[in-house]
Amino acid sequence: MINELTKLYEGRNLSGAKSGVIYLPILKNGTLKAVDVMTDESVSGANAIFNLHLNGVEIAGAGVTVNAGSRIGSITGLDVELTKGDEILLNLVSGSISSPITLNLSVDDGETAGGAGAWTTVKKTADEQRVSNTVLSNDAELHFPIAANKTYVIRLLAFIYTASATPNIKFGLAAPAVTLVCGEQRTGAANFAPSSATTIADFSTLPTNQSLSASPLGFIEYKITVRCGAGGGTFAFQFAQGTSSADQTNILAGSYLEYIEI
Repeated sequence: MINELTKLYEGRNLSGAKSGVIYLPILKNGTLKAVDVMTDESVSGANAIFNLHLNGVEIAGAGVTVNAGSRIGSITGLDVELTKGDEILLNLVSGSISSPITLNLSVDDGETAGGAGAWTTVKKTADEQRVSNTVLSNDAELHFPIAANKTYVIRLLAFIYTASATPNIKFGLAAPAVTLVCGEQRTGAANFAPSSATTIADFSTLPTNQSLSASPLGFIEYKITVRCGAGGGTFAFQFAQGTSSADQTNILAGSYLEYIEI
């Protein structure tokens, strides 16, 4: 979650190189993402150029320019690690300022918007069918983006309806460059009667091409932990018919997927 750290310099009439115009202590670990410098009055004459020092060392790429005739300058796209106890200094490199200055740092504290431990739920809002199709493909709703080098706990419950015993269902999970750390798969058929829990044995890949004879009803349940590799992408539940048939195989509305980054 992005936090805005703001401090005001109330002095006036700065010109030329001035160090330590604003001092801002860091009280919580995070990652500096952006910097804004705003003046109460428009800059006149030459542009006002600022830089930032972290613990006495200039932060590369964090220079901010407030152009003549403007009141604000910004820099984005930063990725600078900050540690509790660090000290940030805003310095005037050149130009002049005749009014108070506000420094704002946008810092990502690594927490989700809902706070630590917040789950995200993806709900399936409409039935989805496969007809005469045995090729696994992503469910239209039961998926979410995964980020590089992150670990997720995932829970998924999919409800199945097949129009006859002919097509049944083929299913699995898909995501790019992930390692399955641990997981469990459970299935049930014949009006949701539960089967025994099945532990996924191969922890190096996600389960795919699984099958279930569900006529007319059944369910699929996953509880897994996955670690994404260097490239992000999409984690998705996939399904198709086990046997090609004009009779529908459906994943029903009310199915859902939940995930949390850990």
